[in-house]
Amino acid sequence: MRIIRLIILFLFIHTFVSAQSLEVLTDSEVVGVIGSKITTHIKLRNNSSKTMHVRIKRVERQLSTGQSNYFCLGGDCYTTSTKLLPKIITLKSGQTISSFKSILKAGISESESTVKYVFYDNDNPADETEFEVLYSVIEHKPKSQLLRNNSISMTNVYPNPVNTFAIIDYNIIKSGIDAKIIVHNVLGGNVGEYQLQRHDNNLKINTADFKPGVYFYSVYVDNENIATKKFVVKR
Repeated sequence: MRIIRLIILFLFIHTFVSAQSLEVLTDSEVVGVIGSKITTHIKLRNNSSKTMHVRIKRVERQLSTGQSNYFCLGGDCYTTSTKLLPKIITLKSGQTISSFKSILKAGISESESTVKYVFYDNDNPADETEFEVLYSVIEHKPKSQLLRNNSISMTNVYPNPVNTFAIIDYNIIKSGIDAKIIVHNVLGGNVGEYQLQRHDNNLKINTADFKPGVYFYSVYVDNENIATKKFVVKR
């Protein structure tokens, strides 16, 4: 009986480890505006010690009215009805690719839609990884500039009022600075802190867990508060 339990435990551990062979390195939440084509580059890494022959299959999608979804590999794009990527991707041990793209035609209204993919080893289909993309489609709002100096430039939050995501576009001009945004409520309580990276130019603040109301966001450069503005969360 003890031997049987050990065999079951070994099989469980082996299955768990195998499930980690393929890792998705992409943010699962994507924001785009009404009427746009939202492209998500899905970054996939082979964490195993062997070469894998990867298949990609779309297994589920929940789209709003007027939307459509399809995927591409490099410059080859497939119809909206295609579920299984016709090509097999050879991925060496430790290799990362970002040539697979999931594309949503956003439609004409604000919405949230999801598309789920499965990545698996063609030689061992049980070795798979699921990844779901959440598309938040928002109404485009004109972006006004919050600040610009020799170190950084930044827009105000948009859209404002906010529903699910508050977006700020920025550009770090001077290298070596420490830039961040701190969000606090009307009582002064800190509800979020976000480091700004020089290689990025867009910050998404997930406000899904924020209570409706007024919030303030402050820009800090090298621990000095250089600007503070407010935004409103509505449901």
